[in-house]
Amino acid sequence: PAGSVGALFFSSPNLIVEFIDAPDSAHLGDTVPVSNTIKNQIDPSECDPPGSCDAGAFKVKFYLSTDTVITTTDVFLGQRIITSLLAGESDPAIINLTLADGISLGDYYLGAIADADNEVTETDETDNTGYDLITIQGRLCFLPATMRNSRPRRLLIYLPVILKGYSQ
Repeated sequence: PAGSVGALFFSSPNLIVEFIDAPDSAHLGDTVPVSNTIKNQIDPSECDPPGSCDAGAFKVKFYLSTDTVITTTDVFLGQRIITSLLAGESDPAIINLTLADGISLGDYYLGAIADADNEVTETDETDNTGYDLITIQGRLCFLPATMRNSRPRRLLIYLPVILKGYSQ
């Protein structure tokens, strides 16, 4: 605009994963709550023309990755849809994701990609990911165990057992 020498103006949004929080650990088959906040980090006063930095509908997709580079080739867990995000605004949510059988046990990065399908043209397409660490453990099963006490009755005890690679 006229008279704004040296000022930097934008004409498109920039979507980032501002926050993501997964449980420290979970078992195969668990459904885990993942808190996440997506932000359109462009200040509305820096948009020219006004409103040009607002984002239309886009998907946020969630993945398990063995490294910090979260991509669409990692293990897909689920998605949520944001219908619009104005410049400078954030969209917090909790999504429940299921850790399906077949996932190898171990440490992972549970990551999110804002605008994973590139539905929104952004000022920076390289800063759309965020992640949190999670440890995937074997399925928690309860197997019966019996003991005899001094009386002729049976005492039934259930002991938690973690089975590696167990699937139903």
